[in-house]
Amino acid sequence: MRGHVLGALAALWLCAAALEPAGAQTLPSLSPSFPSSAAPRVSPPASRAVAVDPAITARAREWLHRMQTANIDRLQLDARMNGILTKTKIAQIAAALSPLGEPTNFTFLRKLQNKTGTAYVYGATFKAHPAMWLFSLDSAQKINGLVIRPLDAPRAPGAAPSGRPLL
Repeated sequence: MRGHVLGALAALWLCAAALEPAGAQTLPSLSPSFPSSAAPRVSPPASRAVAVDPAITARAREWLHRMQTANIDRLQLDARMNGILTKTKIAQIAAALSPLGEPTNFTFLRKLQNKTGTAYVYGATFKAHPAMWLFSLDSAQKINGLVIRPLDAPRAPGAAPSGRPLL
């Protein structure tokens, strides 16, 4: 079972290269302006906690489910995300995510802001396999980025993480 879950996440990791925005460097590359140094860690910061609007968390979790079930509401996406999420790409993502089932844990970790909007980073656990879910909104509250990344994906010994988002 562990191999199946990790395999699904790894398959999604590989099929998402086409979703990486032009000019993006490394995770959490929602846009070219998110630097690699902003890459979130799975553990929350030790210092003061940042509160997040429960409605944002509910929407982030809803969109994880939407990606699992290929039930996309295009009115909630910005123009770039509408172009990236083709019917074929949505089907590929849903095929990779749906076997994972609903997350058993979904925890807000941190908030990142830049000129293109605000990204909310969550830890999601699927059948004891952790993943990072990044949900980004522009100033008009349109979704301008979605990233999922397995936190325990297998890779070659000594190999650095690819830094590529899953979505």
